Amino acid sequence: MDALTAYGKGEIIKHVFRSGSMPKPSGLWIALFEESGTPTVSTELSGAGYGRVALAPSDTNWAEPVDGDGTTSNLIEIAYGAPMADWGRATHFGIFLVATGGTAFVYAPLQAPKNINAGDPPPTFGAGDLVFQLQ
Repeated sequence: MDALTAYGKGEIIKHVFRSGSMPKPSGLWIALFEESGTPTVSTELSGAGYGRVALAPSDTNWAEPVDGDGTTSNLIEIAYGAPMADWGRATHFGIFLVATGGTAFVYAPLQAPKNINAGDPPPTFGAGDLVFQLQ
């Protein structure tokens, strides 16, 4: 799946092929969205208890690509806070380089969209659930 956003692709092109240099991110924040399309026209979930979840770029958090397949996945569970209000229907996720605002670097649909309502168990991505492959 091509999950890199136009922003993500542009940053990689500038870093590898041009004179631009993308600094290593100090953090990665995983957001949930409730509409299809792109992160610039979709709506990030909101409501009491919602916030992006940080999972730093590190060898203990993200899998090493095997045999040059260009794939990585989360090695640990990613858990959101408890919904204290209805957040909406999560249909997509995005990865940002900042905790709030900013532009998504990665954006892709969830395999199983889910309504997240007040009192539901906190949403989670189990280890290995977020898989990215550069093609």
